[in-house]
Amino acid sequence: MFNDGGAPSGSTNTGTPNDGLQNGSEAGVGGITVNLTNCSGTIYASTTTDGNGAFGLSIPTAQIGQTVCVQPVLAANTLATGANAAGTVLPDGSATSVGGVGYTYTRASQQASFTAPASGTVTLNFGQVPVSTLTPTAGRQQSRPGLRALHPHTFTAGTGGALKVQLGTATATPSTVTGWSEAAYLDANCTGALDLSAQQLGASTTLTVVQGQQLCFLVHEQVPATAPEGSSNAVPVTATLTFTNAAPGLSASFAATDTTTVSNSALQLTKEVRNVTQGVTTFGPNNQAKSGEVLEYRIKYANTALSPINSLVISDTTPGYTTFVQAKTETTPTSLTACTKVTPVNAGTSSTPAVPVGCDVAQTAGGIGPITWTFTGTLSSGGEGAVLFQVKVD
Repeated sequence: MFNDGGAPSGSTNTGTPNDGLQNGSEAGVGGITVNLTNCSGTIYASTTTDGNGAFGLSIPTAQIGQTVCVQPVLAANTLATGANAAGTVLPDGSATSVGGVGYTYTRASQQASFTAPASGTVTLNFGQVPVSTLTPTAGRQQSRPGLRALHPHTFTAGTGGALKVQLGTATATPSTVTGWSEAAYLDANCTGALDLSAQQLGASTTLTVVQGQQLCFLVHEQVPATAPEGSSNAVPVTATLTFTNAAPGLSASFAATDTTTVSNSALQLTKEVRNVTQGVTTFGPNNQAKSGEVLEYRIKYANTALSPINSLVISDTTPGYTTFVQAKTETTPTSLTACTKVTPVNAGTSSTPAVPVGCDVAQTAGGIGPITWTFTGTLSSGGEGAVLFQVKVD
């Protein structure tokens, strides 16, 4: 078993991705269960790949001369790319003779069938790659009439390929509001800001990616000047990766929806969450957690007005059935000169007022209730930042 993603060094592949052959620096994959079966459910033997991806299975005497299958059990977050017998690629679904043994490889089920020989060794190698991801899958932004909203996305390539980003037909609510327009742009430095020289991603634009590469792009939504408060526009986003060298062709598509809502409020707030205990690195509109696990919430704020905002205060509260762990700032624009917080730890009582502390002061976990970040200075037009807080599920 091996990772067939091309094993890039920097932005250059050392091997050939998705060709069903282990080449370049493509590494073996350990811990994969591999079964010897009758090709329809009966398991004759089973083993697990070692740290180099190697495995060995003995064919029972009773199965000599019978059709048997070797089938790895891939994890849910991986895809099969191809296989080879002693270095000869096995085409998907076609019988191929290697060393006098006829093999038929089926990529969909990641198994290779053959007639068990009376003696000798059969050598089979299977390629796999991680599944790519597109985050977030649901973008939500607010904007004032006549202004724009930017929806950032990150595509993480599970293997080498050609990527296309396409925007589908948008749905306006109410449908009588016209004049919405949207376009996708490459965010080369993953800043979340639209560069004037950014490459527009049209329907025919193809971007080459290598395994593990994070490619960022922005969906730019222009809000009609006449759009009323509360109206919205939802844009379907599709990122399609075509695997280079895969035979027959192999591709995977990933979908998201970006919704822009019209608000005359100068302050735009976006709340997201991730599961820290499970090692989730990206924030999204929702998440799942078990008792005892820690969720981290991020509240992003932005000034969409033409004038600065004074006396910025961000407030939230611990969700039901959770306990406060910590609160702090993530990013703060320089125009906001200081930040203090009040949390369940220093909330005070009916007779004793709360005593704010610095936003990055470490506190002892515990308690439930409101969380407030109070900033001094001003939030300039176009300025943005974020605050964070963590809770433990009861």
